[in-house]
This record gives sequence, C-alpha cells and structure tokens, in this order.
Amino acid sequence: MRSERLNQLFERKSFRIVLSLLISLILWAYVEYVENPESTLTINNVPVEYVGAETLAENNLVVTEQDVTSVNIRFSGKRNILARLNRTDITARVDLTEILRGGNAVAGVYQIPFDVQYPDELSGLNADGVTTDYVTVTVEKLISRKIPVWTQFNGNVSSGYRAKDVTCELTEITVSGSQVIVANLDHAIAVLSGEDLTQTVSQETPLVLIDIFGEEVDSGQLTLSEEAALVSMQVQMVKEVPLKVNLVEGVSATAENTTVTYSTNSIQLIGDPAVLSDVQQIVLGTVDLTDFASSGSFTFPISVPENTENLSGVTTVTVTVEVLGQATRYFTVENIEVVANTEGYEAEIVTEIVSVVLRGPETSIVKVTADDIRVVADLSAYGSATGDFSATAKIYIDGFSDIDAIGEYTVDVTVIEADGE
Repeated sequence: MRSERLNQLFERKSFRIVLSLLISLILWAYVEYVENPESTLTINNVPVEYVGAETLAENNLVVTEQDVTSVNIRFSGKRNILARLNRTDITARVDLTEILRGGNAVAGVYQIPFDVQYPDELSGLNADGVTTDYVTVTVEKLISRKIPVWTQFNGNVSSGYRAKDVTCELTEITVSGSQVIVANLDHAIAVLSGEDLTQTVSQETPLVLIDIFGEEVDSGQLTLSEEAALVSMQVQMVKEVPLKVNLVEGVSATAENTTVTYSTNSIQLIGDPAVLSDVQQIVLGTVDLTDFASSGSFTFPISVPENTENLSGVTTVTVTVEVLGQATRYFTVENIEVVANTEGYEAEIVTEIVSVVLRGPETSIVKVTADDIRVVADLSAYGSATGDFSATAKIYIDGFSDIDAIGEYTVDVTVIEADGE
C-alpha cells in the first residue's frame, strides 16, 4: 500500500518539478560555497582620480591635459568575493607627484601608472586587467598674474529711466595657471543683466576671463583669487517737471485776473526714483501782486530737489506777470497818522505828503478822492526807542473794498519821550 502511494507521488509532474529545483539549488550551493571557484569580473567606467596637484603647484607646475578620465578594470578571485565588489568602492588613482621623482620639475609630457584601490576586506582579489597601464599628462609652467576687472551691462531700463554708473567691488583679480593661458589673458569681465529696470540693482555675478584676442577663456584649469564679484548699477528716473511761482493776491489782483508766462515752462530732471517720483513741480518763488501796477518781470534761479540733477541746462527763469482789466490812479495824500505809539512817548510826523498809487476797477477808482485815502504808520516795532525812524505805513481807502494800494510805503517820524508835566 505504501509502495503504491510512493509510486503515485513520483508520477506527479508537480512533484518532479519541485524535486528538480531542490536538487539544482543543492548543487549550486555546493559549487558556490564548497567548491567556490575562481572567476573574473570587469567593472567599467571607473573614474580616474588625480592627486598631488597641490604639490605640483608648489613647484610652479600645473597639469593642463590628461588623456584618461575613466578606465575599465578586470578583477579575478573567488566568486563569493567578486560578488561583494561595488564600483563605488573602487578608485583608479594617479599620483601626480611621480613627476617630481628624481628631481624632475620641468614642463613636459609624462606617463604615470594607475594605482587601483579597493576595500581591504576584498584583499583576495587581483586587479589584473586595466584598459590602459598608464595615463599621459601634459605639464606646463605655472604662473600667477593680476588682471583688471571690467564691468558690462546686458539688458535695458524701462522708459523714463536711465542707467548710470556701473560699478564693481573688485578692480583686479589674481589668476594662476598654465603660462601659455595666463600670459594671454587681458581682463576679467563681470556682466550685470536685467530687463525693464526701474531701480538701482546689485548682483553677485561670475567673472568671465577674456584673452588678448577678445575671446572668452575657459577657467576650468585656472585658479582665480575671486570667482565672482558684486556689481551695482544706478538706475535713475528722468522726468519733465513744470515750473511755477506762487502769487500773493491783493484786493484788485488775483489769480483769476492775472496771466503768468515763463521763459521756460519746465525742465528735465534726473535722479533717485524714490525722490523724483514725488516731485510734481518746482516752485521758483513768490510774486506779490501788490508790488506792481499792471505788469512785472521777475527772474528766479532754479533750485532742484536734493539727489536730483537738472538735465536741461537752464538755471534761471524769467517770469512775466500781467494784471488784466484794472485801472490805476496816482494820488498825493496828506492824511497821515501813526498807530501803536508806546505810552509815554510822542511821535512827530516828519513826512508831509505821500504819493500813493491805487489800482482797481475803472468804475470804482474814478470815484476816489485824496480825502478817502489814509496813510497809517505802525510804530509798534520801535517800543521805547527814541530818535528818527522811517516807519512802514499801510494805505487805507475808506469806502472802497475793491481797490488797493500798489507798492510799499514809509513815513518818517521822530519819537521823543513825552513831557512828564
């Protein structure tokens, strides 16, 4: 009965498959871990590491070319050790100080062998096959020299703005490298870029080397004292600003019946956008409409706001002011008085007559007589002082509210202490 069951089991296909796999696994384990045969493994594209460049530099030498950057390495050894090998554990090292052995310290072409390195726990392996046995390097004389740093702006500013004063924190840098390359360098350039700029800009920008032929030089094999520089460019606003005078109005002359003309209506300013954006006009000064009868001409200097500059070149403006629709009359006035005389003092009016000019509507001014006009001198400014004074006087036209006096007036007075009796 048992024999029949075994026969049936062996006759099943699934049992035979499982049995075959089990036998194969046993045989593989035996070969791998008992027999552990010798085998080979090739690792491709192992990077070449060059060491000793600093020592070469100390001897005024520099490597400018090498013909190999990676190699393929064939390893041999026990299969279980090879299985643990990883490319990241492997280094193909080239010691550049081999060039200096035997006292050599000259430029030339040298062949240097590889030193294949891998972890100590894989010491049972042998690196018995490399793509090439040697790397060929070109060594040149190392020199250092200073070159100037130039600046350049690539871009544009917005309409109404102007670029000015591109500056760099560096004026020169030191470049070290092959004599053939460094000797032909002309300058380094720091390029500032930007589009539609409206304000001052600063950028940390890489330095680009330019040779004597105006061509860009790859700095990959050179050493620069500074790789980048801070470059700044002042961006200024340009603005047309109108000019204006303030009017001091009188009774008969106001802004409504006065015309003002300027020899120059506006000037062009350039300056800091933060300042200039708030400048809407430039006030030249003040014109008192009571200082003249019908028209006057005045010259004003142009003062521009701080941190701005006048691009127009105009430094003064002539302003002509004309009062329209008013008439003038001249009077000789004898009605003179003083006010604000200090108590205990007496004022004697020396001036006997004052010539007064009045301005106002024709229909009103023809009705005025000299008796309607008073000249009043104010003595408040003199306090207890005594002596002869020319006091400022004000003109009053009694009964007329649309007429005023033109110009400035004074009255001569003598102030004495009053008699105590």
